[in-house]
Amino acid sequence: MNNIIYNTLAIAILFGFSSCSSYEIYPKDNSEELNREKFKSNKEMKDALFLVKAAEIYLEEINLAKHAQQNGTTSAIKELAKTMEQDNQISLIELTSLAKSKNVTIPRTITDQGDEAFKLLDEKAGDEFDETYANLMVEKHKVAIEIFERASKRSRDLQIQEWATIKLVVLRKGLAEAKICAEEYEREYLTRD
Repeated sequence: MNNIIYNTLAIAILFGFSSCSSYEIYPKDNSEELNREKFKSNKEMKDALFLVKAAEIYLEEINLAKHAQQNGTTSAIKELAKTMEQDNQISLIELTSLAKSKNVTIPRTITDQGDEAFKLLDEKAGDEFDETYANLMVEKHKVAIEIFERASKRSRDLQIQEWATIKLVVLRKGLAEAKICAEEYEREYLTRD
């Protein structure tokens, strides 16, 4: 029942944002260019770049999570991917609202870097797929945590700073869950004959 409510809410919010004629969908490069035109101060541009990068992270992780739910072979990986998708969709909805309130244009499509991670994962099958996904999530969460920590300490915008701080809790939880899965595959590898 909670999943139905969550999914309905997520869809309603996303449709609400996409129906606003002043809010358009851009790839990452276009988002950055449009933000440079809007924001002349270095401080504002740094905040805009952080929000663009956060959107890129969330879009990539949602895409990878959907792929892992379809192609993962173990319940642990499928559950990890389901959690990743849900957490990142919620964060993306919040980010979309925050970016809109700051007049920041964020990407709404996967970047080339996101496609590369998807292709890497797509080349794997079975246990190798599961292990690669778990390791990707560890790697990507470590990078995301560094980016969000910087924003939580250096942003001059208190709303962005607070949001980044709150999202760090979710990212650290995701990292811990991904590490558990990755360590399980490492143990299995070491005990194989």
